[in-house]
Amino acid sequence: MFSNNGTAHFFDAAGKELKSFNIGNGGVQWGGGDVTERGHVIVPQWQNNKVVEYDKDGKVVWEANYQWPNTCQRLANGNTLVASHGDQAVYEFDANGNERWKHPCAGRPFAAHRR
Repeated sequence: MFSNNGTAHFFDAAGKELKSFNIGNGGVQWGGGDVTERGHVIVPQWQNNKVVEYDKDGKVVWEANYQWPNTCQRLANGNTLVASHGDQAVYEFDANGNERWKHPCAGRPFAAHRR
């Protein structure tokens, strides 16, 4: 769970909190982040104009700059899908932060997810 105060919380099946760490409160509450297959947390920080990935212990392992990201999702191919409120577009970026795909939007996208 991502809280509005900028914390990632992990719970067991009974609802007991196992771990929590700070992820910054720069925007996760607006659109949402993702938990990767490796158990890492990837979150948009719109106030900081970036997307940040944390390992299971809360250490930053990857980040990339995007203008006002609202939501992000790690895709099966390892790329990252980002909806940008500021750019009015949805992007797919590779692990190096290179743009692989872009879809301009008529308005400001709040969230985007690939099935």
